[in-house]
Amino acid sequence: MKTMKKLLCGLLIGCLTAGICAGCSKGDGEVRFGLEVQNDVVVLGESNAFLVRAENLGTAEISYEVSAGDAFETVGVTKETIFVYRCRERGEFSVRATAKAGEKRYVSETVCFRVVDGGGENFGTSPTGGFPSINVDLSRDSGEDACIEHKSVKNITEEFAYCKGLESEKFVLTATVDIVGTNYNDKYPKTGLFAEIGTQRCYMAFDVRPDFSNNEVVFATRDSAGTWHWGKTFRFDAPFRSGTQRLVNSMTLLRDGETFYVAVNGTWLGSVQAAGFTGPSAAGTLTMSQHAVYSDYSVYAGGSAEFETALSAAQRAIA
Repeated sequence: MKTMKKLLCGLLIGCLTAGICAGCSKGDGEVRFGLEVQNDVVVLGESNAFLVRAENLGTAEISYEVSAGDAFETVGVTKETIFVYRCRERGEFSVRATAKAGEKRYVSETVCFRVVDGGGENFGTSPTGGFPSINVDLSRDSGEDACIEHKSVKNITEEFAYCKGLESEKFVLTATVDIVGTNYNDKYPKTGLFAEIGTQRCYMAFDVRPDFSNNEVVFATRDSAGTWHWGKTFRFDAPFRSGTQRLVNSMTLLRDGETFYVAVNGTWLGSVQAAGFTGPSAAGTLTMSQHAVYSDYSVYAGGSAEFETALSAAQRAIA
């Protein structure tokens, strides 16, 4: 993915280019008005820069207009000759700029760019438009040894990534978790899996404390106002440390409508009712101030043989 540093460098070059063009004006007073884009291909969720080349335009306002194949829509009006546009939809797009100087309206050439999926092979942007957080490394999310890393950061943050292509009222998501450490001395760090509908979330998390002394899984919900509610807990017997050696454990979150089932290392621990959590959801990985690596993951939507087998096993185990 392109970094903000690269974007700012590109914008600086654009500014210098615009300044040079203005400085090279032939002095005939004729208005010259053109447009270019910084990137022909942009990753979904990132920004593209539109750069206007203007001579003798004065301080006229510039309208930046984008089309996805139909009518142009104004996305910004400013006197600046650089406009940064956040790409929130996939597809082919056209952009143009317009300006009015005196009684005359000027229209630039139309320039095209394409917005593509980013992230890894399995995790990235959700079908509902959710973007993974910046501190999740998806660069190794491909092949037989695929993994994603919720990185170590000097802050107390929530970091998350979405399963690509999953939006369902029924799914089963499994991942092996290696908890590397705690970020910024948080007293209650967590690593887990989640489902999301809008701003609502249901979250299954290892709650092991910074010293790994607490072998519990907690199930929590976040309401539409963004408030977390900490609910049912389950005990498990597998540690994450043996002396100084890190150990891994797997976790499974199964959603069947408003009912969630949780498992650790293939053993079903119980179920939770999430009243009001209705409709198709995205799903993915979520950490709270914890450095963790997820691997050996799989996800199956309702209707698949894998989901039905897992659901039957969960129901039998807790009957």
